[in-house]
Order: sequence, then C-alpha cells, then structure tokens
Amino acid sequence: MPKDRYFIDQDLKKNSQLEIKDKEAHHIRTLRKKEGEFVEVINGKGFLAKAKIENFDKKSIKIRLKDVFFEKEKKQKLILVQAFIKPNKLDFLLEKT
Repeated sequence: MPKDRYFIDQDLKKNSQLEIKDKEAHHIRTLRKKEGEFVEVINGKGFLAKAKIENFDKKSIKIRLKDVFFEKEKKQKLILVQAFIKPNKLDFLLEKT
C-alpha cells in the first residue's frame, strides 16, 4: 500500500472533483503535497482512484479523479497452530481465537 492513500466517504467516479476535509486534508498538508501531485483515494467499498491535487483551500483540498479501479477483496486463509495445552486452558484459547 502506498504511503499517500487517503479515505473518502464518497462515490468515486472518473473525472469527478471531490473535496477532502478535516483529518485527511490536514494529513496531506503535513506531507507537503503540492498542486499537481497525485495521490490515491479509497472509499471503503472496494474502489480505488488515482487523483490529482487541484486546489488547496484553508480547510479543504480539491482533487480530480483520473483513474478509478475496483479492487476485489482478497480472501486470505487463516491457519491457527497451537501446541497441546492443559484442558482448563483450552476454553480460554478457544474464547480468544
């Protein structure tokens, strides 16, 4: 995952202009990003977009989405390995896993 990926709770559509506010905008400012630089934004629904920073306002940043992709959720297998333990500790182990 790149270090310049930000969360936006909006729909991501190609060539649309979005406004980043609050913590995400502050984070971009502290990294000293400039107009014309590219960042990645995600919306938590599986969409990822490459966006160009267009304008800095006092409390927000305007970006233009260039490319929008859909990332399928990667299913990972989980394998739990545990050594033999005393029966009274087994309940605790099962509870915590």
